[in-house]
Amino acid sequence: MIKNRASELEIKLQGIAEGMKTIKKDGLERAIEGVTSIGEVMRVAFSEEEN
Repeated sequence: MIKNRASELEIKLQGIAEGMKTIKKDGLERAIEGVTSIGEVMRVAFSEEEN
């Protein structure tokens, strides 16, 4: 995909299709399990959108 100059979105969607978890999904699952807090997930995962 990279060799064919796929966009960042195309690469992300292909990764998800192949089983990759996004940091948001993984974080929310861990918050539900009690491993971390929603606040920590929000701070880390959702701040990526600004970058």
